[in-house]
Formats: sequence, C-alpha cells, structure tokens
Amino acid sequence: MPEASKTRRFVPPSVGRRPSSFDTPLLREALKFALRAGAMGLSQADQRWYVSLLLMAEESGSVARRRGTRERKLLRQTAADRDVNVAAQEVPITSESIPSDGRGDSDVEGEISRAFGSKDAFVSAVRGEQRRVLSKLGWDVTPLEVEGVTHLFYSRDLLVVCLDLLRDATHLQLWGERLGLGPDGTRLRSDMLDSDVFLTEEVHVRGRHGALAFVLAVQLFIDEAVVSWSGAHYMFPIRARVLNVRYRTVQWVTIGHVPHVGKPVARTAAARHRASVARNGVLQRCLAVLLRRFVGASQTGVAVEFLGRQTLTAVPRIFGLVADQLGERSVVCRMSNACESFCSHCVVRRDVAGGPAGVGAPARDVTAALDS
Repeated sequence: MPEASKTRRFVPPSVGRRPSSFDTPLLREALKFALRAGAMGLSQADQRWYVSLLLMAEESGSVARRRGTRERKLLRQTAADRDVNVAAQEVPITSESIPSDGRGDSDVEGEISRAFGSKDAFVSAVRGEQRRVLSKLGWDVTPLEVEGVTHLFYSRDLLVVCLDLLRDATHLQLWGERLGLGPDGTRLRSDMLDSDVFLTEEVHVRGRHGALAFVLAVQLFIDEAVVSWSGAHYMFPIRARVLNVRYRTVQWVTIGHVPHVGKPVARTAAARHRASVARNGVLQRCLAVLLRRFVGASQTGVAVEFLGRQTLTAVPRIFGLVADQLGERSVVCRMSNACESFCSHCVVRRDVAGGPAGVGAPARDVTAALDS
C-alpha cells in the first residue's frame, strides 16, 4: 500500500543513542514522579512547580550543611587557640576569617541543582528523555489520507517488538506440551500453549520449517477508550502479548495508536455513513501498516539467536484478537462474515482460511479495496 512507503521514524535514531540525563537513582525517581503523577503525569507548569520544590529542599539542606561546616571549623579553631594560649588576645573569630578548605559551592549543592540548575532545564530534560525513549523503542509515524483528511498513525514494528520481547525474556516456553488426562478421562488444558489449536499449528510449522522451528504466538488487543473527564479526548491503543514469554503477570505492550475519527457534526444518514467509511478506512490502513512485516514472516519464518543456544526459526502466528468491531476481527481471519473474502492482507477465501489450503493466497491491495 502506498501509505507504508511514507512511514518514517517519529524521533531520529541518533536521539536514542544519547546518554540519559537522569543517570542516578534520585534523578530517575524524580523523572518517574513527573511522568506518572496522577496517572497522566505532570503538565509542564506542574513540572516547574515540582522541581522548584526540590530545589528549595536542596537549598535548605545546603545552607544547613554550610552552617554545620562553619560551626565545626569554629570549634576546631577555638580548641587550637586554647592550646597555644592565644585566646587572651581576644581576636574575634568569624565565619569569614576561617580559612577555606578549597571546596567550592558545588560540593554542597544537591543532585537536582547540579544536573539541571533551573526549572526550565528540568522541563527540557524530561521532554528530551521522552524523545530518547521513543527513539530507542523505534516508534514510527505514518500519514494516512482518508476522505480528504490526513491522520497520523503512531506505531512500532510488531515483528521487531515480539522478537525483542523474546530475546529479553528470562522465562520462555518455545514449544507446546500436551497435558495428561483428568479424573474424568478428558484432556487437561491450562493455557493457550497446550490448547488444540496451538499444538495443531505447531505440527504444521515444524513440518514445514524443520525441528528447530517454533511458533511465535501473539495476541492483540484493540479497543477505544476515553482518557479525559469531559469525554473530549479519546485514545485507540493497540497492544500485543507474546504467549511464549512466561511471567506470573500478563505483559501487554503498546505497539500503536489508531487515530480517533469523531462522530459527524451533521445528524444525517449521509454524514454518519461518511464517518463510518472514514473510521473503517483508517483502521484497515493502520492494521495493514502494523502487520506488513509480521504477515510475511508468518510464511517464511525469521531466525532468532538466543544467548547460549543455537539459532532457531520463529514463525509468527496470531492466536487471539480482542476487538469489538467486526472489521477488526476479520483483519486476521479471526471472525467470518457474509463476505467471500476477509479483510486480511490476502484474498484468501473464507472456506479455506486458517488451513493449509489458504497458504499462498495472492496479496490484497488494501487501498484499492477500500477505495472501491
């Protein structure tokens, strides 16, 4: 699709290679509070107030430390004068007359004031850290033109995200395992990796790609949510979960944000139809961009090298798509409808989708199908 060629990095890769300004435990905790307070994080005005409070606390501590240093010097000087009998000279000793020990004011400054020094510098550093993380995570932006309106789709490469989760995981299960029988004679099942659909797909994958191949099982969650009390702001995140990564808690990773298409202003059937067409067109284009490499790898596989192991072949498969719209479910052949073909990347027929006969179906021109 032509929109895929317009995809570019949201933040240049060079920004992600810069070192972080928040390189100490205290600075990282300050950053965490600025970004997480109130669940939505602090506004820039509140960030300035927050860092001014931290600077005031550090300044108070610096004054106390300087006062304590002067008092200790005064006590040492008084003791030395008493030992040499110079106290009779009645020379007044003030903090200005105490010789300097060579340390500057920076030695008694706090970490916040040394790292930033001003409120604007802190706000700028928080913004820079956000851009650095977005660059390291590989976020892209794709302009999508639908019904004469340009929408921006922010996303990450689903295949790259899944492979990174695999390489970084400490607990993995690459192959499924058939459980035994229960007391009533039926086969036990605990999760997706011992289900019939996973074990059957695993047999097909290993038969086609060899004994060193495994199924990279992925689930997707797509839903729209209101993110403001007034109901004026919406977000439409796409989240992914790799089933091979085995942790006690379920780990969902955000991989995209579908642009929100609002309700029509005019209360007519034609306006509602245009809004519906625009909404479906944006969604289909977003998913086409998101899955373009993932779909290709599901047929050819991709080499994955684990530390201390030989290179294996990961064959991606989507085993679940949680969505509330029919068009969303039919993108990856998860739900049939009255059409002969699905809204997937290929024109596979409904009666052979999901089986060996559906492999190798010709690619579908997403833009041409939506325009027609």
